[in-house]
Amino acid sequence: MKYKLVLFYESDRIIKLFDRLYQNKNFQIIGLVPKIEKSINLKKFKTINSFAKKFNIEILKTKNINDQKFIKKIKNLNPKLGVNFGHKQLFKNSIIDTFKIGILNYHPGIIPYARGN
Repeated sequence: MKYKLVLFYESDRIIKLFDRLYQNKNFQIIGLVPKIEKSINLKKFKTINSFAKKFNIEILKTKNINDQKFIKKIKNLNPKLGVNFGHKQLFKNSIIDTFKIGILNYHPGIIPYARGN
């Protein structure tokens, strides 16, 4: 049984994780959610966009991950697990409950010293 994943990310630092998950036969990446800022720099996401296009993975763009229309899109994908890799928005219960298992939050720094903003 494959676990259907949606990855939330901030930048192309997710490439290594994306590659490992894609190669693992237990996981199927079904969606990618980039962090959208007021003035998005599309060049910043050029590499991950090419991966998504190559492997036919949907990129789900939204300014608010807790928006009901966005949550409906996620529900339609029927994901088991969400993985957050640097996406800065607060995940409210309505988005967390969309995933059968939940959301795994990856934090590369030592907390509380590298707690972010």
